Amino acid sequence: KNGALFVEYEKRIGDLELQTGMRYDDTSVENDDSNLSGRDYNGVGLFLFGTYRLDEGFRYFVGIGKSSRV
Repeated sequence: KNGALFVEYEKRIGDLELQTGMRYDDTSVENDDSNLSGRDYNGVGLFLFGTYRLDEGFRYFVGIGKSSRV
């Protein structure tokens, strides 16, 4: 079973566009075998991305992020 919440924000300042976001995951893994225990996982992922428009046909961009995987 998995539940997640995702939020994102965008801001434009002249020729600069910034995006940031966050995702929270809550995952539960159950086992049919009563001899084995289930597991619960919680994780947070973040990202920041920027784009600068130099002119109509050329853009610089950079991004960084962190995520987790179950």
